[in-house]
Amino acid sequence: MTMIELTNQVVEKALDLGATDVIARSVSSKDQQLRFSNNEIDIAKTWNESVIHVFLAQKKRIVVTEIRNFNKIDESLETLMKLTKVTKENLEYAGIAQGPFQYTEVKSDPHLKNLVDVSDLVTAAVNKALEKAASAAGILFLTNKDAVTSTSGGIEAEDEITSIELSIRAFSQKEASGHSVSCSPTLKGFEPEKAGEEAGELSKLAENPVRGDEGVFDIVFSPLFFGSILSYSMEMASAFMVSAGRSMYVGNLGQKVAAESVTVTDTPSGLIQACFDEEGVPTKETPVIENGVLTTYLHNTSTAAQAQTETTANAGIIVPRALNAHLKPGTYAKDELFQEVKDGLYLTNTWYTRFQNMQAGDFSTIPRDAILKIENGEIVGSLKDIRVSDNMLDLYQSIEGVSKEQELVHWWIEVETPCTASHVLAREVRITCSAK
Repeated sequence: MTMIELTNQVVEKALDLGATDVIARSVSSKDQQLRFSNNEIDIAKTWNESVIHVFLAQKKRIVVTEIRNFNKIDESLETLMKLTKVTKENLEYAGIAQGPFQYTEVKSDPHLKNLVDVSDLVTAAVNKALEKAASAAGILFLTNKDAVTSTSGGIEAEDEITSIELSIRAFSQKEASGHSVSCSPTLKGFEPEKAGEEAGELSKLAENPVRGDEGVFDIVFSPLFFGSILSYSMEMASAFMVSAGRSMYVGNLGQKVAAESVTVTDTPSGLIQACFDEEGVPTKETPVIENGVLTTYLHNTSTAAQAQTETTANAGIIVPRALNAHLKPGTYAKDELFQEVKDGLYLTNTWYTRFQNMQAGDFSTIPRDAILKIENGEIVGSLKDIRVSDNMLDLYQSIEGVSKEQELVHWWIEVETPCTASHVLAREVRITCSAK
C-alpha cells in the first residue's frame, strides 16, 4: 500500500467513526547527523522513520496523535475518537482548508537524496577552519523527507523535502572562537569550506578579548545574529501568538514597526522548500512587513476565519508558523556598512535570547564567539562579557542599512526559523555588561 493510500485510509476510517474534520500527514524521513570535535568526527548517526500525524475534530473538539505502528491504525483512531468525548470544545476552531488545490513541482534535490557519505564535507570545512584556528567542532545534518497529506477537505498532496546544514565553531589558542553556518536545500548550494574559512577567520579576529563597556553603540549584525532577531519576530507574527498576547505585534497591524528599509516575507524559497502547509494549502510568498509596515499576521484556516481574512498557508494546524523568513536585501555593500560606524560593534552570533516583556518587545541576548570593536570603519579589537539589552521594536526602527549580500542561516539553538538575512546596521543599540 502506498503512503497516499494509507493516509486516505486514515481519513476514511476516522470519518466512519464520526469525525467531522480529519488531516492525516505521513512523513517518511531519512536523516543523517555527523558531530565533530577537536577536528575529528566523533558521532555519526542515521535515522529512518515513518510516522502518520493525525489531526481529528469532532465538531469543535480537537485531538491529535502520532501513529508509528501502522498495524494499529484502526485501534489508534478508535482511541482518539473516545478522547473527543472528554475534550473541551475549542470555540475558536473554524475547520480546515477545503481543496483540491494545484501545487508547484516538488523541489527536492536528487543529489542530496542519493548522498550517502558526508564525512568529506565535514573534513573540508574543518581543514579550512584550521588555516586560522587551532581546532574546530560542530555538527552536520542531512535531511530527506517524503511527505503525504490527505484530508477530509478533499486534499491529496505529496512532497519531497531535502536540506543540508553545517554549524561549525573554530577555536583559537587565545580565548577566542568564531561560528559560521552553511545551509542549503541543494548540494550545489552547500558551501562547507566557506563556512569553515569564515569561522577560522572570526576566531583569529576575536583573540585576546577585553571586557566591553556599557553604553549605546552602533551595531553591525551578521546574518547569523540578525537571523536570530528575524526568527523570534516571525514567531511573534503568528496570529495564534498575537491572540495569546505573546507578541510585540499585538494591535500593530497596519502600523509602522520597523525602518522603511525593512521588508520581511515568509517564503517557500528557503531552506525548507515545502509545497504545502500542514492543512495541504499551497505555500506562497507572504509579505509580513513591507517598507517597515506590518501588513499581515501568519494564518491557518481557523485564525484566518477569526480575523475575517484568508489563510496565509502557514499551518501549523493549531499554531501558524513561518516556513522561511526572508529579509529583503538592501543597497549597501557589507564593507560600506562598516564605514558608517565611527564607534561601535560587529556582533557575529548570539544565544540565550530572553524577553522580559513580549508584548512590549523588551529583550536581552548574549553575544557569543567573535564580538568585535569597530572604530572609524575598521575592526580594532575583540570584546567579551557584554549583553544586548534593548527593545526589539526599537531595534527594528533603528535600522539604517541592509547589505546586498545575503546568507541562508539556520541554527537549532537560536535561529529556529530558517532565514535569508543580510548584514544589518542599527544605530544606538543598548549594551550592558555581565556581572564581574
